[in-house]
Amino acid sequence: MNYATLHQIRSYLKLSEYEMNDDALLTNLLGISSQWIERYCDRRYDISLQDRVYTIPSDQDYLMLDADLMQLITLTNGDGTQIPSSAYRLTPANFFPKHSIYLKNVTWQYDDDGFAEDAIKVKGLWGYHTSLEKAWIISGDTIQDTQLSISTSEISVSDVNGITCDLISPRFQTGQVIQIDDEQLLIAGIDTDKNIMSIKRATNGTNAAAHAIDTTIYIYRPMENIVMATIRLAAWRYKQKDVDSNDGRTILLSGAQIIPSGIPTDITRILPVTRRSL
Repeated sequence: MNYATLHQIRSYLKLSEYEMNDDALLTNLLGISSQWIERYCDRRYDISLQDRVYTIPSDQDYLMLDADLMQLITLTNGDGTQIPSSAYRLTPANFFPKHSIYLKNVTWQYDDDGFAEDAIKVKGLWGYHTSLEKAWIISGDTIQDTQLSISTSEISVSDVNGITCDLISPRFQTGQVIQIDDEQLLIAGIDTDKNIMSIKRATNGTNAAAHAIDTTIYIYRPMENIVMATIRLAAWRYKQKDVDSNDGRTILLSGAQIIPSGIPTDITRILPVTRRSL
């Protein structure tokens, strides 16, 4: 997903409702900027449902994770049994995301063929955010008119331009990821006159499902510093159309990282620490 919406960057640039010729370019630049932030920080700032596999750790205690974990759904040992939540703890204890799993009163088991490699399966919600509660905001709206079937590509709501529970307007914006029950959906377009949204189903590893009338719709809110960094970088690229001809190269631990010359210094300053430095 893009970490900022077209509406947000248009507001930042103070474009009028009649200045729409560059909307496609701005959307593209938001995508480029979001991807650059992911590469620079070596982490993602949305939340996706994934199954990941791990090798049994040599110390038999801490299983170090290679991605940011927001919520552990199931932990499956090498012998196929699910490890209950009472038998492990996630670390760090008081902060998100989680970086390791510590077994308290059970041991890791090899798979049926006696291998340690990829024996452990971790199903969870992965991504970087300070809190799941802050990540998903109640939109203040629900599914209207009819049940949302598993194949429906449009959602009717009461007011796309309303105010969310965190006082943001318009309520829904093209490019946002929303959640209904356990399914994530991407808003691909909005008809403000009819209060209808075109949607892409089953986003971020979730599964398409039917949803009842009046089901609450949640909106994903990337962290504010990620939103601002995305807007700042996209706006800077928009104003400096030939930036790619002047890109610089910085050597990081993972190799060469392209950093556009003259990039506003506040962009890298407000980004979270990279996973490479953990």
